Amino acid sequence: MKNTEIPGQMSIFDLLPAESLENIPEEEMVIQIGNALGVTFVKDKHLGDYRAKVGQSVLSVEYSYYDGCFNDAKFISCGVDDKKNHCGSGAPRDSIQEAIEWFKRRRRA
Repeated sequence: MKNTEIPGQMSIFDLLPAESLENIPEEEMVIQIGNALGVTFVKDKHLGDYRAKVGQSVLSVEYSYYDGCFNDAKFISCGVDDKKNHCGSGAPRDSIQEAIEWFKRRRRA
């Protein structure tokens, strides 16, 4: 039986207390996202973020900070560079689950 998501359906993550990114080391955050997506992110020594090649695309993830807003809070910087179609996208996400969902939506597009 195929597991399908119903729009607006609650998940177990809706019942868990919101995690604080301040308490999760970057390496652990990267591992959790990679495990959920089935990819292995590797630290890019030149750029400093973590990258995973998926087909013609490169996924990237790292911690960053809002500058001058939201009390300079930490966020997860997510990116997809689609080499085949010469395009990409990126977004700040405030939780690991939001980052996972963002990457999954980009994979379907």
